[in-house]
Amino acid sequence: APFTSTIAMKLLHLIFLLATILWRESIARPQFFVDGEKGNDANLGSLTEPFKTITRARDVVRIVTQNGTKVPFDGVVVNVRGGIYDMTSLPLELGKEDSGARGSPVE
Repeated sequence: APFTSTIAMKLLHLIFLLATILWRESIARPQFFVDGEKGNDANLGSLTEPFKTITRARDVVRIVTQNGTKVPFDGVVVNVRGGIYDMTSLPLELGKEDSGARGSPVE
């Protein structure tokens, strides 16, 4: 009986460990997308509904990181599609608050 109990405990521990790893991996870090040609700043910033400007992505990231929203330990990602972005009418200004925190960068 003690041998069976030890195996059962090891199996239970293994299941718990695997469940923890899978749960942690399922928490994706927030990602926002920018497409200067096909995007719209009224969009959600998703892959299928990207923002038009990098400035809009910056503003949304500021909201996410400053309103107490839990940002995963590996940070936030802003994906900018290649292309030409007109920055003359809406210049991009980045400050210290836009870089994230140690271990939780804004990339």
